[in-house]
Amino acid sequence: MVHSVRSFMAFVLVAVLVAACGGGTSSGSPTSAPAASVAPAATVAPSAAASVAPVQGIDAAKTITVGASIAQSGPYATAAAVGWGALTYFDSVNAKGGVNGYKFNYKVVDDQNDPTKTVTAIRQLWEQDKVFALLMPYGSGPTTAVKQYVTTNNIPLIFPYASSTIYFGENAPVPANVFGFQASYLSEVQSMVDFAAKQKGIKKVAIIHTTDEFGMTGVDGLTRASKALGVSVVGDVGYDATETNYAPLGQRIAASGAEAIVVWAIPGAANAIAAAEQAGYKGMWLLVDVFRGGSFLASLVKTPNLANRTYLIYHQKTVAQMTVSGSEFATAYKAKYPQGDPDPALTGWTAAAMFVDAVKTTTANNTPLNWERLKATLESWQGKNIEAAIGMSFSKTSHIGAEKAQIFILQSDNTWKVAQDFTALPK
Repeated sequence: MVHSVRSFMAFVLVAVLVAACGGGTSSGSPTSAPAASVAPAATVAPSAAASVAPVQGIDAAKTITVGASIAQSGPYATAAAVGWGALTYFDSVNAKGGVNGYKFNYKVVDDQNDPTKTVTAIRQLWEQDKVFALLMPYGSGPTTAVKQYVTTNNIPLIFPYASSTIYFGENAPVPANVFGFQASYLSEVQSMVDFAAKQKGIKKVAIIHTTDEFGMTGVDGLTRASKALGVSVVGDVGYDATETNYAPLGQRIAASGAEAIVVWAIPGAANAIAAAEQAGYKGMWLLVDVFRGGSFLASLVKTPNLANRTYLIYHQKTVAQMTVSGSEFATAYKAKYPQGDPDPALTGWTAAAMFVDAVKTTTANNTPLNWERLKATLESWQGKNIEAAIGMSFSKTSHIGAEKAQIFILQSDNTWKVAQDFTALPK
């Protein structure tokens, strides 16, 4: 079912919309009611004499509709905060009058992180809701499932919350309409193992992972890193995302003889760690970035004695770092979603900020917005820092985006401290 996360009146005179913008926004929370469809219409021309071809997803009032498939129920329900973060940013921009006359509408479909449902969701967003682009669809498996459809239909896919290797594989041509956001999971795992081997002297590693598309990227990354660094992989423990019995998994990990464990899983990962600790494991933990805060960190720290031997990698600033830097994110998000997890939300907030920044640049001097112009703007970015994003770079020959990451260590007060600052990720 389509969850309308932004509802705007379509085909209203621009003057009326501007006059009402201070009170015309919705609550922003996803609801069960279908969103009003947004029909394609001509954008406002830069001059009365100029004519502009209609652009899908941009209505006569210059409202840009973008959409995404993001789990809001099921094992990956915490991902809903990604959409809430994006919505919060769009609401903030719209409340200030938009950018260059443009405002933003964001639609989310709940696919439960089920690739078969993602295909239907993306078809509906593109063919029925007529979105301008897909903005931050969530999940490696779901994003992989729609790759052929996205490619065949030349759909703009901007900043997917998924491994960049899905669309930017080795020796593969640059996908014309896809711009990445996440760092490559392959490169992240390689960087983690490199850190453990070179900085901590680790020689034997194991991995515990879900057996979905996401989890297997961790296995691939570990395989590459171990070969390059001369590290032995002494254990490979995979499990289904719906697993409920973690004791056997923990026992296998503890018995592996590994000095460090790569955890490349989301559902059940904290349970697996707790089970391994209970079974006697006392080595190093190398974690996927979801544990940087919020509900995942809360579940992690229920297991005692993880401080000073638990690390994670992340290619953006954390919520704590954003608060220090003076971003309005924490205040704005808490006001709208006081019970929402801010950490995944920060990713959505940042993706929306990057999109708005690109729109603002593209539409300067009354230039009408279309995909080709926006694409050219993105391809001009070099080392761009926007909200939590650091060093985002694109060009005509590379659409990957994130090129750096930092590594954190868990402290005794259950906070994260930088163990290694932003450094280049392996190519």
